[in-house]
Amino acid sequence: MFTGTLFSDDAPCLRRLHLRCCLVNLSSPTLSNLTELSVASITFGAPTIDVWLSILGNMPFLCWLSIVKAISGPFPTCPLPNPHLPNLSCFAIDGDFRDCMVLVNHITYPPLHVLRLKCADVTSGPTLKHLSSSLWSPPAKTEHCFIFKCLEHNAMLIGNSMQLGGTWRVSKSEAVDDSSLRYPVMSIHLVFVVLCPSLSAEFRPPFGGGL
Repeated sequence: MFTGTLFSDDAPCLRRLHLRCCLVNLSSPTLSNLTELSVASITFGAPTIDVWLSILGNMPFLCWLSIVKAISGPFPTCPLPNPHLPNLSCFAIDGDFRDCMVLVNHITYPPLHVLRLKCADVTSGPTLKHLSSSLWSPPAKTEHCFIFKCLEHNAMLIGNSMQLGGTWRVSKSEAVDDSSLRYPVMSIHLVFVVLCPSLSAEFRPPFGGGL
């Protein structure tokens, strides 16, 4: 954990910040002009979900956001902030299902070019149904060609063929050039506490798809 101020709070040209196994003060105004942020593998002192939402509210220019195993508890009970990220195009999250869904549902952003979710401790219920319905809502296109893979008895991978099985990328420079995409890329990796037999049918898109 770095406890001082980053760049002495004076870095007006800083646009990209990638942190792995370390953390700085993400609330610093120095970071308010970031267009790319990735934070991965924080085992101690990671922001809670409400703090993350507050942090993102001060980064309105973000185009790429990746949060991988970097959310800590406890889960808040008070009203949560609703940050607006009008420029966001790529969004990747790896964490507890409840935390992932709070980020997806509380951040306002335009239609994404890339969405990657890897969620653990998934259970059936209203949150899962909301995710299922939102995946296939407009502007979903029939040519997305979504496919499904059952990885184990309690895990499922949902997405399009060009993304399934791809390496997890934490920075935009490592990822596909989203400006060249003809349609959005989506990959949802769900690890269930108990696999419900009806999940395959529940997640089948209205325009078809393979299992």
